[in-house]
Amino acid sequence: MALEAKEEGGKVAGAAALGKAIGLLELIAEARHPMRFADMLAKADMPKATLHRLLSALIEHGLLRLDDRDRTYRLGLRLLEFAHKAWSEFDLRGAAEPELARLRELTGETAQLAMLDGSDVVIIDQLESGQAIKLATGLGRRMPLHGTALGKAILAFLHPAEQKDILAALGAQEADMQALSSRLRLTRAAGYAVESEEYAPGVAGVAAPILDPRGRAIAAIGLSGPAFRLEHRRLHELGPELIEAARRTTHNAGGSFISIAPLPAPNDASNQAIRSALPATAFLGEGPIWSNQEKALYWVDILAPALHRFDPATGNDEAFTMPALIGSLTLAKDGRVVVALQTGLHYFDTRTGALELIGHPEVERPDNRFNDGKCDRAGRFWVGTMDTSAQPGAGSLYRVTAPGSVTRMDTGFFVPNGIAWSADDRTMYLVDSGRKVIFQYDYDLGLGNISNRRVFAEIPDNTGSPDGIAIDAEGHIWCALWDGWALTRLDPKGKVSRTITLPVPRPTSIAFGGPDLATLYVTTARVRLSASILNQAPLSGSILAFEPGVKGVVEPMFG
Repeated sequence: MALEAKEEGGKVAGAAALGKAIGLLELIAEARHPMRFADMLAKADMPKATLHRLLSALIEHGLLRLDDRDRTYRLGLRLLEFAHKAWSEFDLRGAAEPELARLRELTGETAQLAMLDGSDVVIIDQLESGQAIKLATGLGRRMPLHGTALGKAILAFLHPAEQKDILAALGAQEADMQALSSRLRLTRAAGYAVESEEYAPGVAGVAAPILDPRGRAIAAIGLSGPAFRLEHRRLHELGPELIEAARRTTHNAGGSFISIAPLPAPNDASNQAIRSALPATAFLGEGPIWSNQEKALYWVDILAPALHRFDPATGNDEAFTMPALIGSLTLAKDGRVVVALQTGLHYFDTRTGALELIGHPEVERPDNRFNDGKCDRAGRFWVGTMDTSAQPGAGSLYRVTAPGSVTRMDTGFFVPNGIAWSADDRTMYLVDSGRKVIFQYDYDLGLGNISNRRVFAEIPDNTGSPDGIAIDAEGHIWCALWDGWALTRLDPKGKVSRTITLPVPRPTSIAFGGPDLATLYVTTARVRLSASILNQAPLSGSILAFEPGVKGVVEPMFG
């Protein structure tokens, strides 16, 4: 089916049809699930006959394909041919040039573009700072991968085998390699890298990787300047700007679920019922669990990485540094804590600091890490995994028992998150933040089995992404809305019954606590929030609390 171009009133006939066809491709590409004809008809602003003709033309030219098994439309393989051609002719310096100019204008610091060359990075473009104090760097300068923000940004997003070969070529000792690998995992999870006088005294920097369509780093874009101007807080405030600049350079070719900008703050963000229980500065607070025995709230900062124990009565918050990214925790009946680290599931003794490995089901997938988890009423720990840069479909759900048995129960998730069970233990709920969906399963408490996964609730795009969840004594699900400035309460049928506005954009998870479980604690994050958003929401990274008027239920313990 060919398109004819004719001049009509100064416009080319067919241009409108072409625009609509491109809109259909974008609609299908951005859909959470493969779309049927009726789905597109509901969302596309065009007559049924026009939609049918455009779909037929796109299929004829290989830009779309129709799956006869379920009658859904998917992107065609010819798009891969176009992508390959585009990347073979991609002018990296030309694409990055406007971003370098924008970054220099925004910050007044030196903006740089660098590429990997052996075990070094080489600066291939640079726009110097307009400040009086400048850096002694320039085009063609070589710098070590592991000591600079530009180098670490590239190294963190290489294939694990390639990363391992480069580290080995550096001649580092095994202990040093393990420490560097741990820091690179933090970089991958954050989406950007920082340096503070590691490579050169008095010099600091921040950088983000430029990714190819496979998500592999081909270069890095960064800012460098004197450490007294680019102090620690400023570097992390600029991280989101660098991620966005890298994405714009390649039109988000290697993009992932990692979000940069939250929704606009609601008009009633200053909810007087919400208080700051712990004015912390967590990068990514998560996984709160109330201990009835200790009258304390356990929680984690994934990117610190650290386990925390907070006593609301005294205000004391004790931190336990972890050797790797920590996704979640649960309390064990023997007094220890089960921690889900990127290096595996471990018992942790808060008195001695001792770690004891329970199991590591994804040791062959070093890019994956554990995320949220929760115990069922039989004492089994259920926990999800995800790619550290949130690549779609890389996550799985595991069931862990006290003897140390770790079993994969489901897979194919984007970002498996909050877990909860109904009061009768017949239903298990699981969030997939990447799909913006809360799933439910039929649950067999006796056998610890799940079946019949289906959608419990879909969270609209204009309200944020579902994150951690908790169930209250009335059987309703409370859900934190990442980037949505709010919590939502869903009834047992998945309908929103209440929304609580928060003074922060990124609530992450929730837990009922206090002597009578009448207080709802909310962990929050400040990772990848710009300086303007942090000024608007200074409580980001704190633990918030309020009394919702309904009590929670006691969380079971492992074992």
